[in-house]
Amino acid sequence: MERSRIWFMALVILSVAPAALARADDPFLGTLSKLAKREALKQLRTKPIHFAQGTFEGSVQAVEPETRLETEVRDFTLGNDLLTSTVVATGRFKIEGKANDNADLNAFCDVKLTVSAEARFTKEGDQFFIEPKIKDLEILLTIREVSPAQLSGGEELLSSLLNSAFQQNKDKIIAEANRRIGKRRF
Repeated sequence: MERSRIWFMALVILSVAPAALARADDPFLGTLSKLAKREALKQLRTKPIHFAQGTFEGSVQAVEPETRLETEVRDFTLGNDLLTSTVVATGRFKIEGKANDNADLNAFCDVKLTVSAEARFTKEGDQFFIEPKIKDLEILLTIREVSPAQLSGGEELLSSLLNSAFQQNKDKIIAEANRRIGKRRF
């Protein structure tokens, strides 16, 4: 039996029991962290994510996600058919773009994402489905390198632009992420 199906069956069995809560030191969270990394890698291997904010337009793409991405499931609750968890992911990203004056801007930054999510398990006929949904998302950026180096405002300006763009577009970012992960057969 495929490994993911074994885990799914374990989750289904747990879901019919009273609500289960994993403790921070529970080895089960380590296994869930590996599964979270696998899903994040699937999402990050797709094309760059396009964005536009003020006078800046560009894209964001993960840098070497197979080696740089780390994920940790911080909490996990399963009751009935609903799993809730908080996942913290860190990685390096490359930002490429242009300002309205057609000036190129590139940056490398380390990103820490804290994702609060839930996943509903359903059965339709003899098929099992999972419908994950991001409920909240927080981001912490550390700019590592900016070019051109003589950029007025440099790392502080870019950090401010990125944080502003995230806050202004947070709902859209969550909606797009939910659209991309969507309901699927388990």
